[in-house]
Amino acid sequence: APVTREDPSNNRFCGTSWTDAAENCTLDNHCPGNECPSGKICYGGISACNAYDLTASPTKQPTPEPTRSPSLTPTAPTAAPTSVPSTTTKAPVTELPTTSPKPTGPPVIPPDDPRHSYWCGNSWADVTENCHYPCTSGQDEECPDKKMTCFAFTSCRPPAKETDP
Repeated sequence: APVTREDPSNNRFCGTSWTDAAENCTLDNHCPGNECPSGKICYGGISACNAYDLTASPTKQPTPEPTRSPSLTPTAPTAAPTSVPSTTTKAPVTELPTTSPKPTGPPVIPPDDPRHSYWCGNSWADVTENCHYPCTSGQDEECPDKKMTCFAFTSCRPPAKETDP
């Protein structure tokens, strides 16, 4: 059966982060089967991108044949290069020692991020009833029990953090 626009697999794209996947969603980065090239992870829930929309319908008229000649005429440079730099940049001089900023903590997923709805379970009914383990990467490998699957868009959410009074 053809895939419908509403199929959740249409919103999965490869990237080095969720933001990278969302900003670079193309058919080349689409990962309906959760498989990505080395160094990238398949992220789901990218609602701003839908592979269904990226698939163009065939046109009635064929496109013109490609040409080997360039479409624009090259132009001459506006100024000749010089052997002497036009600016001099020097590091600031200070008598105080320089320090590096303190390292930041691990990245925090914003509370409204759809990845908070990714949870491990043995079936859809099991995961929505028990909310076993979160799997924010969207990958089954994140589930501690290898028999479980990572399900997206469940009703499960992490517990709210307690705040000091």
